[in-house]
Amino acid sequence: MNYIKLNEILVRVSIKNISLNQCIDNFDQLQRIHNLNISSQQQKAQQLIKDQKLLSLLTKREKNKKIKGFNNKKKINNRRKIQKTLNNLIKMDILNEQNQENYNLIQQRLEFIKNYNNYLNNNDKQQIINLQMLEFSDFLIESETQNSQYYNYKAIVLDKMKRFQEALEYYDIAIQKNPEKAEYYYGKAIALEKMNRFEEALEYYDSAIQKNPENAEYYYGKADNLENMNRFEEALEYYGLAIHKNPENADYYYGKAIALFKMNRFEEAFEFNDSAIQKNPEKADYYYGKAMALKQMNRFEEALEYYDSAIQKNPENAEYYYGKADNLENMNRFEEALEYYDLAIQKNPENADYYYGKAIALFKMNRFEEALEFNDSAIQKNPEKADYYYGKAMALKLMNRFEEALEYYDSAIQKNPENAEYYYGKADILENMNRFQQAFEYYDLAIQQNPEKADYYYGKAIALYKINRFEEAFEYYDLAIQKNPEKADYYYGKAMALKQINRFEEALEYYDSAIQKNQEKADYYYGKAIVLEKMNRFEEALEYYDTAIQKNPENADYYYGKAIVLFKMNRFEEALEYYDSAIQKNPEKADYYYGKAIVLIMMKGLLNISMKYMR
Repeated sequence: MNYIKLNEILVRVSIKNISLNQCIDNFDQLQRIHNLNISSQQQKAQQLIKDQKLLSLLTKREKNKKIKGFNNKKKINNRRKIQKTLNNLIKMDILNEQNQENYNLIQQRLEFIKNYNNYLNNNDKQQIINLQMLEFSDFLIESETQNSQYYNYKAIVLDKMKRFQEALEYYDIAIQKNPEKAEYYYGKAIALEKMNRFEEALEYYDSAIQKNPENAEYYYGKADNLENMNRFEEALEYYGLAIHKNPENADYYYGKAIALFKMNRFEEAFEFNDSAIQKNPEKADYYYGKAMALKQMNRFEEALEYYDSAIQKNPENAEYYYGKADNLENMNRFEEALEYYDLAIQKNPENADYYYGKAIALFKMNRFEEALEFNDSAIQKNPEKADYYYGKAMALKLMNRFEEALEYYDSAIQKNPENAEYYYGKADILENMNRFQQAFEYYDLAIQQNPEKADYYYGKAIALYKINRFEEAFEYYDLAIQKNPEKADYYYGKAMALKQINRFEEALEYYDSAIQKNQEKADYYYGKAIVLEKMNRFEEALEYYDTAIQKNPENADYYYGKAIVLFKMNRFEEALEYYDSAIQKNPEKADYYYGKAIVLIMMKGLLNISMKYMR
């Protein structure tokens, strides 16, 4: 092998201010490659000691890099020394695993270097590094065309560069060169999984397992692939096999916890999350995973504790702040939620979801103008995500800016024409604009996209009700009830429609059903009271008005309704009291004053009549 050329390539890998951490990552992969003996063990050991002293010195200097006047020339010299160090490491046969003593020494050396992995960190050079490593892999293949490891190495580099199709070609060559090597099938399986070619990936995971049934990683990889295919029961089986093969690997327990979480088996998910934490209490993701499961179960206080633990373990991960913000939002602790959305944005200002999350919180606080700004930021960061346009449309709707809202619903639909919610949202806007015929079209499109969603039938029923097409409205109320027989509003909606066409007995049945489904909703009692009043069942009507007032004592209409019944029963003094209560609750509504005036007139008329007879 041409070691001079090899050395030149490797030096170029580290020539342009690349991070030491990135170099070490590359060297870690190169450890698989064998037979590059160059110098004696004694020379290696001596050189390692020198390099360790050098890096220790450079690390100490790095601590002073923020001191005013730190010389750029010194920085350049330090970089050159590190480049020289890396060059020396290559010359010292760091890739030879055949000599165990040397290999262990090198492993210790690499571990030492990793402890200072922030030195000269510059992620912008990643593309350059990848290209250099690709050149290096080509050199290896050119030097020894029959070595399957070199093709596998190039496949790994291409995979890292997200050039998956090319990676597959080199995995195939590696397999062809050595069809007994399980890791080649495993590598190809991972690449296929990243390409969402899950069925093919399964075949290669199976081949890897067949070649080496003792490697737990292969079972774990297959489990993850099955999980991505929503084949959760099978995934659980393979997570179990991975755990059986290697019960000390915390990731396997965590993987199973995630699958259980997706299956809404939260209690079991907790157990495996706890096992992962027990195996590796320093990994922040495990605390984060448990926090998410707790949040899904509405155990928000406990979830906060685990979000805090995740943040404590890894304060640089923006997702943890974002998760905590969402949790606080669910607890209606909006001001705190905003703080954590801001922290997430600060940690990763390029993630559009963080701006969108903050927009939703502001939206819930009725701070619509600010919500629009953060929605715009989300769209700017990721103009292809339909939800951001949908979110802005909803905010504009609540601000009664319907025409603008329509534009954003259209944008959402254009970005994702398969999402039924977008058609439903647009239908609702059109209904608010009294453009009923167009509204019906979009309700129908929503139903077409998702015929199982009861709200879409209910929405169309309400629109039909508004234009007095009651018989058609009944059909859609019935469909909504059929799709979701537990939702009280659907029975209430049908009851109101039946009331409008004077089918009072049937209306009472549906009011009763609504009340049975949700006994806390005051409107249901109020609606039933009105029907009883129309049937001249005044005493019963009064009872239901009282219940409505008890459930919601701030609604002026309930007092007004009771006042009317009392008036009809000639209980004028009591009627006046309830008119006064209605006026007190809502002094802007003219009907209340008019009703009271009628009572006063009636009372005055009766007084005059009685005085006439007294004479």
